[in-house]
Amino acid sequence: MSTRRDLILAVSALLLGGCAAAASPRIVLVRAGEGTKDAFEVQGLDEGCLASPQAAAVEWDVVFRVFVESVDGTGGGELPPLLGSTRLEDGALLFEPRFPLEPGLRYRARLERGFWSGDNPEADHPPMEEVFALAPRPIEPTTAVDRVYPSARVLPQNQLKFYIHFSGPMRRGQAYSRVRLVDASGQEVDAPFLELGEELWDPSGTRFTLFFDPGRVKRGLLPHDEVGPPLRSGKTYALIVDAGWLDAGGAPLKEAHRKEFEVSIPDYDPPEPKAWKLSPPTAGTREPLAVAFGEPLDHALLQRLLHVRDRNGAFIAGEVTIGAEEREWSFWPEAPWQQGRHEILVETAIEDLAGNSIGRPFEVDASRGIESRLEPKTVTLPFEVAAAQAGN
Repeated sequence: MSTRRDLILAVSALLLGGCAAAASPRIVLVRAGEGTKDAFEVQGLDEGCLASPQAAAVEWDVVFRVFVESVDGTGGGELPPLLGSTRLEDGALLFEPRFPLEPGLRYRARLERGFWSGDNPEADHPPMEEVFALAPRPIEPTTAVDRVYPSARVLPQNQLKFYIHFSGPMRRGQAYSRVRLVDASGQEVDAPFLELGEELWDPSGTRFTLFFDPGRVKRGLLPHDEVGPPLRSGKTYALIVDAGWLDAGGAPLKEAHRKEFEVSIPDYDPPEPKAWKLSPPTAGTREPLAVAFGEPLDHALLQRLLHVRDRNGAFIAGEVTIGAEEREWSFWPEAPWQQGRHEILVETAIEDLAGNSIGRPFEVDASRGIESRLEPKTVTLPFEVAAAQAGN
């Protein structure tokens, strides 16, 4: 069944087909300039034909149309044509979109061929089409690597992981191609990291967790014995984050990031809370409760695995800050301290840089008689909040 558009095209072909036999038109995109708009232009049409009374009767907005090309690349005919005005101007057929063209899109301009072909105007002639791919809008980089943990300059040979913090959300699926480990000579270390099928991001998309390959870190496993650990005691390395890593908006990072560090002997000893040094606050103040660990601990776990309870066993609300090299933890209460006995509740899952947790080393060293065993899920460290001294 013929549609209105088919009838219009047929009439246009009958009106103009005989006077444009020698025409060799082409479609061009004229970008906006000062005082002008973007326009798609059909050039090379017969000017005498366009000036004829027959041309005035043609519905040019049906003869010449422009589409946004469909995402699957099948062509623009499946989508409605762009809104705009179509007119004859200075011997050319012009389509001017109502709205500015969008960078990064593909536009398909279609000129129905039957009306200008010198063949039988009633024949089924394919349209003339031209696709214009606009360059994407330049994206200004706004995201950077904010911090990398551990922040310590010296890390153990059996270092377990890095946390890479970004100043904004990042795009997923490219992490392992954008990080590398190099030695002091700039030589890249082969396959040092564990590449997981699903990258480890926090809910905000701003913190990425990068594990060393445990098979190379842990003694007694085949990769460790055959390939060796990725880090070697006494040597210097750098973790490099490539500037080409894209953020959630598709922009690259402002710049590459480089964390240099030295490697010490392996650490096989679990953290020992009884050896931690507590600095209690004074009653009636909002001074911080400070804890010094004597070694760096896992930054992310420090933020959520230590809690403070009052003399009645109720948890105290407050904020946590973590000191240099993750060697200290401070708790700032929302309300002034009350005099009396308090305690720090420590979840035993807290780890040092080598992945050793309280009462449970990351690996079992049989030569030292360390056995894996079940441990309580928490340990408590009591402390006393004393009254302020007179005169203070």
